[in-house]
This record gives sequence, C-alpha cells and structure tokens, in this order.
Amino acid sequence: MRLSELRDLKDSRVALRTILDVIDERIRLIQEKCLPLVIQHGVRPLPEDLLRHIFELGHGHGSFGGPQFTLSISQVCRRFRSVALTTPGLWATLNNILLRNQLEMFISRSGMVNLKLHLCIPECESESPCSAATFLKVTTKQSHRWSHFSYIGGCLDDNREFDDGEDDDDEIQYGYTHPAFSDYYDLRLPRLTHLTWHKVDYFHTSDNLDLPVPFGNWCMPNLVSFDGLDTLINVQMVGSGLNAY
Repeated sequence: MRLSELRDLKDSRVALRTILDVIDERIRLIQEKCLPLVIQHGVRPLPEDLLRHIFELGHGHGSFGGPQFTLSISQVCRRFRSVALTTPGLWATLNNILLRNQLEMFISRSGMVNLKLHLCIPECESESPCSAATFLKVTTKQSHRWSHFSYIGGCLDDNREFDDGEDDDDEIQYGYTHPAFSDYYDLRLPRLTHLTWHKVDYFHTSDNLDLPVPFGNWCMPNLVSFDGLDTLINVQMVGSGLNAY
C-alpha cells in the first residue's frame, strides 16, 4: 500500500512539474509581449530630462547601445519617440550596419553634434547592409563634424567585389587598404579627437605597403588618441596633442 502511494505521489510530482514548466513558459511569453507596456507604465511619471538622460546612458552601453538601441527605443511609444527625436546625441553614432537611408536619417536627426563613425568590414563585404564606399560617400559630407573614426578590416584581395575583370596579374593588390578610401585622402577633420585603425588577422606578406596610408594626409589638428593595430602613424602630421597611440 505504501509503495503504491509513493509511486502515485512521485507520478503526481512529475505531472505537476510538467504543468509548472508549461505555465512558466507561458508566463515568459506573456511577459515579453507586455514588456513595452510595463516600460511605459514604469517611466510615465519620469520627467523628460531624466528620461533623455536614461536614453543617453543606454545608447552608450557597449554592445547594447549604438544605432540599434536608438532605433528600438524610438519605436516603443509616442513619448519615447518624441524624446528620442529631440536628443541629437542618440543619432550621432554611425556604422555600416545601417542602410544608406538610415545613415542619412541619423545624420539629419543628429543636428550639429559631433559624430562617431565605426566602419567594420566583414569577411564578405557584400553581406554588409552598407558598403564602405557608400558609407564614406554619405558620411564625408559631414566630415567637419567627425570626432571619432574607427576602421576595422582584414585583407581584401580575396574579395571578388573589387575584381576589375582583367587577368589576375593586372589586378591591384589592395592588401589591407580598402579602395573606398582612395577618394578621401585629403579630408579635413577639425573636430576629430580619436582615430582607431585595426588590420585584422594581419600578415605582412599580404599587405601592399606601396599604397598610400588612407589617413596619411588627413588634417587632424585636434587628434589626441590613436589606437592602431599593425598600423603606423606619423605623429608629427597630427599635431602636438596626440597623447595615446
């Protein structure tokens, strides 16, 4: 009798756990759907200045911040959108995961604040929402507002996007110098304070050192920080303010 009761209790426990697991999953799904409403209810009493400050903190929070954060909060509700649209700094970070029309929208909404640019070239550039050429074409129109510029890219010679249709012997070997920069060797960047240039998975035999350094003739009188990976910089060309490289 006792053994039978024990088995029944254990079976009941298993059944209850199964039911609880189903309920927990249902709760999780409902919570996800209700999250925007919960956020709205929780922040409704907050004044707009404080809400704006919270948004700015979230925007600068590592991998959770940046353009995707801005796009997300601007779509939560009308109040969030209103605050986001009146906070230029939320729209001042530009990268090539944005489409061209999104880049132009961010620049338009950023007012006249300084811009932070991040150009990262994936292994297959055709998979990027915005090519390096398009990114530079759009953003260089506002180059006088750049305060940060970051470039991260690997060797380009296996990228067939730059195949000119000639024999391999006649092809330019770009190495780690992206050809999109060839039209922008003489940029004037009066506000630029931080420059990052990383050559990823670097092999010196794959690099073409005969090509100009893309930023070699950029005018950066206020540069104070240079972060280079397998990249050299002539300190004299950027003025006396450089203190980190």
